[in-house]
Formats: sequence, structure tokens, C-alpha cells
Amino acid sequence: MYNRKGDRGQTTLKSAVSISKADERVNAMGNVEELASLLHLLCLEPSCPNRTSLENIVRNLKTIADGIRRKICRPLSFPPLRLKKWRPLLITSTPNC
Repeated sequence: MYNRKGDRGQTTLKSAVSISKADERVNAMGNVEELASLLHLLCLEPSCPNRTSLENIVRNLKTIADGIRRKICRPLSFPPLRLKKWRPLLITSTPNC
């Protein structure tokens, strides 16, 4: 988004704190949120045998990203995962570009 103001390499977090876009938190949040997005896409696959577990992982990743945003430094605890055997997902169609 271009607003003609320029951001001077800064971004604002939910807490209204301005930090550098080069800050490790920005990178960490982006990586965690991207992983959550990819796992969510797997959940949408009709043959996903671990949908419930993956949905829990996605929720946990969002909690982690929120903790990074708010700079929470306490350990987070999550229940153990019980995954069913996973068969590789094969993409057989080509998206229209």
C-alpha cells in the first residue's frame, strides 16, 4: 500500500509500538504466519487425515505469532500431538494463470 508518507523502514505492531522492519520479531512473525497459512491450506484438502490436529497447530501458531507481536517471553505449553499416518499430497491439476 502506498500512502505517499513513506515509512522510513518502520512498521507498527498491534500494541501501537513502532519497530524497524529489519527487527527479528517482524521476520519471526512473518515466518510463523506463513507456516500457519500453509498448514491451513492442508486442512482444506478433503482427504486430510489429520485435519483436527493441523487446525490445533494453526491455532497454536497464531498464539505464538501474537506472543511475538506482544513480546511475551514466557514459555507456552501446548498439548501433545497425535497424528495419523500421512500420505503425501499430490497436486494433479495446474492452476489457471
